[in-house]
Amino acid sequence: MALSGTAVKLNYYALCICVTSERIPEEAFRIMEIAPEPTRFQDNDIAAILEYKKNHTWKQLGEMYGISAHAVRKRVIRFQERQKAKGEMG
Repeated sequence: MALSGTAVKLNYYALCICVTSERIPEEAFRIMEIAPEPTRFQDNDIAAILEYKKNHTWKQLGEMYGISAHAVRKRVIRFQERQKAKGEMG
């Protein structure tokens, strides 16, 4: 599958942003306003993920939320760490 001329130019522009500002490609595309903002989860989203986890793999959950399995797992871990910190402080 060949990219259109416009797509090629956008990729080169993103590459230039990455090289000159030491950013990752996703950030470059967000700067160019052609990539969505990262998914932000609320506590109730994490609660739903933990419920879904009983019957789904991390990979399946990632596909459901449009992110990688690793990203889903890390968000759950950070949520659990925040909850644990709240419990220890409260």
